[in-house]
Amino acid sequence: MKKILLFSISLLFILSACKKGPNDPAISLLSRKARVVGEWTINSGTSTSSEISSLNKKTNHRFTFTENTYDYFGTDEDNINYVAKGSYFFKMKFEKNGNVKITETYDNLTYIANGTWDFNTGIGASKSKEQINIHITYASYPIGSTKFSGNQTELTYTLTELRNKKMILYQSKKEENSDNSSKSITNSYEMKQ
Repeated sequence: MKKILLFSISLLFILSACKKGPNDPAISLLSRKARVVGEWTINSGTSTSSEISSLNKKTNHRFTFTENTYDYFGTDEDNINYVAKGSYFFKMKFEKNGNVKITETYDNLTYIANGTWDFNTGIGASKSKEQINIHITYASYPIGSTKFSGNQTELTYTLTELRNKKMILYQSKKEENSDNSSKSITNSYEMKQ
């Protein structure tokens, strides 16, 4: 009886150790990699950015996404507002072998990025496998393409929730320069399979 109880407690501890993100399921029979691998499309999301120039001029941009639309609101340096709406498509395909393909379409303009992906290793305050790192090696866009070498182009997303058919990606970064200019970006995407 003690062996069964000890085995049950050990199994529960091992299964609950899979929880990395704050909203992950308490127990999952699938590994984090098995939950990430596959084709993901956007369910909803937001992308905001703001910049302050060295002359203290400010610009703001905010996109709100659904499965197939975007809404945009922006303000330029002269405090003029811009609004746009249109069709939208966003897909990320994570392969088991570490390859990734990202497709994003605004209206009829398609952007494609290919590269590799992996989990972080738990640097600093981040837990191991709490973040996905995407290394872009090739990008195509309406007026051309670019081939990258090395780790020049990287995207890092925190997995705030990772379930069998739902993934929430979060990204926040800020840049402050010696000329008093700055830029901040925050992205949050709810993806579905």
